[in-house]
Amino acid sequence: IMLSVDRYRSAQRSNIVFILVFGVISILGLSILIFFSIRRIVISPLRTIEDATKKIQEGTFEFELNFTQKDEIGKLARAFNLMRKKILKSTSRLKTSEEKYRNLINHSLEAVAIVDSSDNIVDNNKILEKLSLYPNEELLKMKLSHFLGTHEKKLKKRSFMDSNVEYFESVLITKDSLEIPVEIYKIKGISLDGKNKLAFAYIRDLTERKMIEKYSIQTEKMFALGQLSSGIAHEIRNPLFSLTNNIEYLKEKSCDEKAFEEVYPELKYGLKRIQKIVSTILDYAKPHEVDFRVVDLKEIIEKSISLVTKQFEKSAVKIVTKFSDGDYEIQADPHKIEQVFLNLFLNSFHAMESHGILTISVVPQRQFLKIKVADTGKGIPQKDLERIFDPFYSKSSGGTGLGLCIVQRILDQHNAKYDVKSEENFGTTFTIHLRREK
Repeated sequence: IMLSVDRYRSAQRSNIVFILVFGVISILGLSILIFFSIRRIVISPLRTIEDATKKIQEGTFEFELNFTQKDEIGKLARAFNLMRKKILKSTSRLKTSEEKYRNLINHSLEAVAIVDSSDNIVDNNKILEKLSLYPNEELLKMKLSHFLGTHEKKLKKRSFMDSNVEYFESVLITKDSLEIPVEIYKIKGISLDGKNKLAFAYIRDLTERKMIEKYSIQTEKMFALGQLSSGIAHEIRNPLFSLTNNIEYLKEKSCDEKAFEEVYPELKYGLKRIQKIVSTILDYAKPHEVDFRVVDLKEIIEKSISLVTKQFEKSAVKIVTKFSDGDYEIQADPHKIEQVFLNLFLNSFHAMESHGILTISVVPQRQFLKIKVADTGKGIPQKDLERIFDPFYSKSSGGTGLGLCIVQRILDQHNAKYDVKSEENFGTTFTIHLRREK
């Protein structure tokens, strides 16, 4: 039997090629099948779990992992679902708790600040922002004590049975340097969000209460002054008129008598002084309607300065004005506001005893015009500061004691804030905040 070797070898090579090609195709097919099987069974579920994890990181919990397989991945998915539900429940409780807490402080009638053991503000409500004029981002970088005045005379403490509760009255200093009387209840030993040694500070604005107290006292004074002025009008003015006429008559009849000529100027001055005091008292006690209109405060101050300039020119008093850039329009009665500045300027003139510097500065702020009238006079003793607005209280030999009473009444009619600081032998500064026209 004859067989061709070449033919055999060709068939052998063909078989080898077929086996190799078939093997490669089989391996590729099997690999693809395994890949898609793994992808469907392992990779896709894991990616779904990974996406779910990202949702939880973003704060989204309202979804469900639906895996029916009972293998390890199915067990992992069910454990993940259980964990998600527990986190959702805990988060809902936290959100509810936070909403209650946030609603409590935001709907509080008082300003609320939460401070740590170092007095740093860690949270606050909108009322504190409105009261202090500081935005929230600035408040969270500040200490509570930054707002509060340190004057001991303005501080009243009250003791409680609970040592963690502290109460005191003070002043809150706003961003515009305005002082607002406040009372503060501070409750210590609070734990919140895992932070211990926190304190809740409830800050109540006492402006209205202090104003009512002041108006009550002022009303009593006005009532007493009204009765007094009524008596003065009948008991003093008529005799005073007769005295003035009779003195003039005597002057005409006694023009050659030297003794009368010597006492006449003193008598004339005394009668004019009495008339001035009576007129001032009656003017103070008499109610006046306020004529509000839009006015330029800078013009009013400049006019007031011009009215006293001649008197100041005869002395060594120097007037310095500082007007910052801005809008000076306010709602006010121009005549009454002019009275305020005339009284303050003349008081400063008398306090400086004809030599010194009177500085008038005005700074436009967001809600107010801040006016400072500062002199370098003899100052006011601290014990007398609380009495300077009392009727008839005066340390000046030629004063009636009603100038600052009139100033106070006019400023109250304009809902102005005002403050007086003085130091003996160094001078006095009146600070006035007049609300700007909007």
